[in-house]
Amino acid sequence: MTRRFVLAAGLLAAAASLSSCSTFNRSDAAAEIKGEQLTRSELNQLSGGVTDGDSVRSTITKWLQLGVLGGDTANIGSSSELDARTKAAISTISAPFMEAAKATYELGLGGAPLLCLRAIPIASPTTTDEVLTALQSGMSFADAAKKYSSDPSLAANGGLIADANGQACLDPASLNASLIQLMQANKAVPGKPVAIAFNNQKIIVLMRPFDDLTQSEKTGFAQKELAAELKQRLAKAKVFVSSRYGRWDSASATVVALGNG
Repeated sequence: MTRRFVLAAGLLAAAASLSSCSTFNRSDAAAEIKGEQLTRSELNQLSGGVTDGDSVRSTITKWLQLGVLGGDTANIGSSSELDARTKAAISTISAPFMEAAKATYELGLGGAPLLCLRAIPIASPTTTDEVLTALQSGMSFADAAKKYSSDPSLAANGGLIADANGQACLDPASLNASLIQLMQANKAVPGKPVAIAFNNQKIIVLMRPFDDLTQSEKTGFAQKELAAELKQRLAKAKVFVSSRYGRWDSASATVVALGNG
């Protein structure tokens, strides 16, 4: 499953407990949801002709998850189109919960479950005041990172602090405790860059404003609300999978081999 589907799949798995699960043997259908069928020829097109079982089940899973999310599953011509429709469906289903997500995010160091940071480490003769003045004058943080960062990787990615998997919203417990303490001492809040001295390194740190987050990052702050919504959708969903490919597993909201479970 590609990374852009990780969040949707995780939410679906968290909510799945009441969904329908069936198999059928219709001659040309690989799967069906809400009366819309995924034919074998369409499946072959979406999977790029790959025929191994795990890959095919992954493609069917993505198609069915799109249906559960309320997206349009008809006439999808490519895997990239499937990805795009899923991304749009996540955005649509998340929209009612964005106000709550923003409120949770803006708890910041006072209780946000994740911190989304940018940073600009600075080397002499550049000063923190010089960088802060540039930011206050309207320079974007990404442009400031490109111009002032002494770390080439942070200069290239706009100063985004990310883990080894590329995730840029991180559990505060995974960050250096001294860094958190310094941010607290400097009264860091989302949207306000602050200057700190960390391990003898001058750094401008920013808790990104909510509007700076990607849609999937924003959605991560509405997990509880989305899980409840998806649980209702799964309970109503009529999901069918041809026994030729496997079966729909309601516990994980994925298609698995018949022998699994």
